Amino acid sequence: MRGDFLIGNWLVQPQLNVLSNADQSTRIEPKVMQVLVYLAARPGDVVSKKELKKSVWEDSYVTDDVLTRSISELRKALGDDPKNPAIIQTIPRGGYRLIAPVTPVEETEAVRHEAEPVATVPPVAGTVLHTHPRRRLWMIFFLVAAAGLAFLTWFVILRTDSPSIRSIAVLPLKNLSADPEEDYFADSMTEALISDLANIGPLQVTSRTSVMRYRGTVKSVAEIASELKVDALLEGSVMRVGNRVRISAQLINARTDTNMWSASYERDFRDLLILQKEVAKAVADEVKITLSPMEKELLSSGESLDPEAYQAYLRGRYFWNQRTQESLEKAAEYFQSAVVRVPGFALAHAGLADTYNLLGHYGFWPPDRAFPQAKSAAEEALRLDKFSAEAHSSLALVSLSYERDWPAAERALRRAVELKPNYATAHHWLALCLLGLGRTDEAIREAEVAQQLDPVSLATNTFLAQCLLLSKHYDRAVLQGTETVRLHPESAPPRIILAEALWRQGKAHEALLEIDRVKKIWKDDPAKIRVTEHLIAGHPDLALNEVEEYVKSNRGDCPDSMFCAEAYALAGRKDLALAWLGKAFERRESRLLFLAIDPTFAPLREDPRFVQLLRRLGL
Repeated sequence: MRGDFLIGNWLVQPQLNVLSNADQSTRIEPKVMQVLVYLAARPGDVVSKKELKKSVWEDSYVTDDVLTRSISELRKALGDDPKNPAIIQTIPRGGYRLIAPVTPVEETEAVRHEAEPVATVPPVAGTVLHTHPRRRLWMIFFLVAAAGLAFLTWFVILRTDSPSIRSIAVLPLKNLSADPEEDYFADSMTEALISDLANIGPLQVTSRTSVMRYRGTVKSVAEIASELKVDALLEGSVMRVGNRVRISAQLINARTDTNMWSASYERDFRDLLILQKEVAKAVADEVKITLSPMEKELLSSGESLDPEAYQAYLRGRYFWNQRTQESLEKAAEYFQSAVVRVPGFALAHAGLADTYNLLGHYGFWPPDRAFPQAKSAAEEALRLDKFSAEAHSSLALVSLSYERDWPAAERALRRAVELKPNYATAHHWLALCLLGLGRTDEAIREAEVAQQLDPVSLATNTFLAQCLLLSKHYDRAVLQGTETVRLHPESAPPRIILAEALWRQGKAHEALLEIDRVKKIWKDDPAKIRVTEHLIAGHPDLALNEVEEYVKSNRGDCPDSMFCAEAYALAGRKDLALAWLGKAFERRESRLLFLAIDPTFAPLREDPRFVQLLRRLGL
């Protein structure tokens, strides 16, 4: 069904997501409108739930509950009684059926024009076909005025109901305590507010990594909002005195630089979770976001907590965000302390899962030590809280990096995205999963969503550049790599990706200039940079000499097996490349996940040993 149409006496305007009749006008969510449009395209037909979900949500995994909620919202907006329906009928074990008449607006217009008196047909008794010219003018004027008034009423209602704020960033809360050691507390409270707001699907919330760059900034509201591409900023302060916590917050409209809302809250430390959710719900109310039943539940599920356990959890998150081996191991200690004190503390179990995952994913711990512990912690977190998007994501990374169970990983990540649409990490890891499966267009879309949610993050920007590079979109990879380098000039990984993208475009000179810059800022493993430099310059023999020296210096081993495999593949030494790929498989190195699409290994793709390795990877 294209364009506007009528369902009974309701005017449906899909492009505006508006339903209106003579008495009222209602704005509904885009996905809910798509459900209605799909049913209207097949009036009278029974449409199964499976078909509706596949058509409306396409590649996203959604449960029947999401569709049921959409139908419920349609019935509420249309005033339809589910027990005695006049518009949408539920067919038990079948699906749904639109039983009201559907008429495209174009047809109603055509009928109206055809009904105008254009011939001298004798009038039927009781019917007026011709009127006095002056009376006709008055009738036309009246109809135009009525239509104008109806439009004005609809416009005012729509403008009143429509949220003017669709994206928001929570700036780092200021620590007003006398003790600088309490900075961890302010940072953790900032992250908690971001996490709670991220549960609100229609509101785009910038991730923690991007906002933390603005701690202590002197930039104006307009500058920060422009850089983060948001409509509003939430800023404030936190002060802890003994067992009492006070939070002050204000919501600023970035377009007008005006204060939309401000409030102060004070609670006992054990009620901190409840306080955080109160602030998040107040923001949702202020920006006129209509919460779904699930979102309402997530923002009202706060509970009192043991103060020492929650403090240990906050310290764990503080160290987890630093992402070094030492900080991650310290984070694990704090999370473990929290769950020992309160075994039913779901957030702390999710924190443990995240920590063990990163220890394994970054190669700090052996996979057999890290990932089984991550899985156990994630499963316990989900047993305690089935709505934990973080725990679903952690479980997915175990499936991906350790168990090579791609379908399970994708299911868990889509569930995480459904539960928390603004969780950048879930979109990032979903993109990683889809990229490994060769579904590059979908992967790029998810990587772009992650980057939009975390716009100045090194991780999301670098991964988007990598996605584009591995998908052979070299022009776009160069643009994204250049932007990432502008944001993070002292980071080597985006420069290496940029150099490869330039080289694959045939711009070896520009690529070598980028490698020169890498050599100035990256002092770890200089042999790797020299190998890359020789390969780009077209000197494979020199590159092989460097690789052999690198292996000798590590007592016959290559700590980064994928690096050696790539070097040998690019130098045309297939047997050695396959041997090191086998080592990478044994070590469960994360870059092996892209083996099926990485252009570096294109010369090996017909080799039976390579095909067998892909099978072992579940690809």
